[in-house]
Amino acid sequence: MKILCVEDPIVNFYLNKNSPIKKYEKKISEKIDIVVLNWNDYYHEYSKIIDNDLYLYDAFMCPGNLWLPDLILKNKILKIDDLDNYNFEDFFDSVKYEIYYKNNFYMFPIFNDGHIIYAKKKDNLLYDKVFLDYKNLKEFLLHYKNKFSLKASKNEIFLDFLPFYFNNNNNFTDILNGFSEFEDSLKKSIIDYLYIKKFCINGSEDYGNKEISERLKTNLLDAAISWSGQAIDILKNNKYDFNYYTYRKPLKITWGFVISKNTINFKKTLNFLKFLTNEENEIESAYFSGCPCRKKSYKYNFLPLKLREVIIKMLLNAKSLPSINGLTDLYSIFYYYLHYFYVNGFSDEKYKLFLKNIKNNNFIS
Repeated sequence: MKILCVEDPIVNFYLNKNSPIKKYEKKISEKIDIVVLNWNDYYHEYSKIIDNDLYLYDAFMCPGNLWLPDLILKNKILKIDDLDNYNFEDFFDSVKYEIYYKNNFYMFPIFNDGHIIYAKKKDNLLYDKVFLDYKNLKEFLLHYKNKFSLKASKNEIFLDFLPFYFNNNNNFTDILNGFSEFEDSLKKSIIDYLYIKKFCINGSEDYGNKEISERLKTNLLDAAISWSGQAIDILKNNKYDFNYYTYRKPLKITWGFVISKNTINFKKTLNFLKFLTNEENEIESAYFSGCPCRKKSYKYNFLPLKLREVIIKMLLNAKSLPSINGLTDLYSIFYYYLHYFYVNGFSDEKYKLFLKNIKNNNFIS
């Protein structure tokens, strides 16, 4: 079997000599080829899967509805009918939304990336809210000015922006329902997001998972938005104490494994993924992923209790990308223009070009 993975704390665990994968290899007396790539290389490899009808991998990691509907539309992954002895009833509803498509099961979930605000405790700040709307966020960040970061790198900014869009009572499907109202709400949401840059550390336009995790362990950064799936990495060897928050309408992406249409080891791969994502292995993985998919897993002490409670509330309130195919190219347009605005500032002229590309659904590489 050959499995493609993206660099992530949970994948580091999979490579550990005591991981469930190593145990499974002994059980079947067979080596499993785990290929790990950084995000840029991973997306390039994913593009090869999309563009070719060849056997490359038996399974690969998928970021939920960011890719799943288009993978199904383009007939690149297999529907899973054999779920005997697999407990999926305990998954959060927001997880179920991203592993099914039109009532068919396609993806074995491994962890969630949802928006969490990590803030170093301050003696003079007692902020008892869990959910921060836009007004609360601006008040809160007055205490962290120039020591905060959005996750505004060119590979992260679209997903980082979406809670600001959701906060204005929007759904991403609004783009499909009537363009004039969408234009106004999108513009307001972009301006809201760009306003938060005034609280950010210099260079935040290049900040992704790695930069935020590293700098939260120093005095350079006192608060930041990051993923729930980065919690273990952020808190590991970190001498600071934190409080935790989430947005009023956070975004959540469920990562999982899908089986390639061109697999040459379907039954083997199916049995392996059912094993890797079972209840027992999910609990063990939670100590590395920080954000498991089943409700029962949260009774274990893989993270501080307060953070687990915030993550649960995030998962219960989170919004996901729509389960609609044909939107992946559209997302690329958002990544491009949002990062342009973040670096260069908002302009009506560039915004009109943004809207034109959205209407035409032109792909921006």
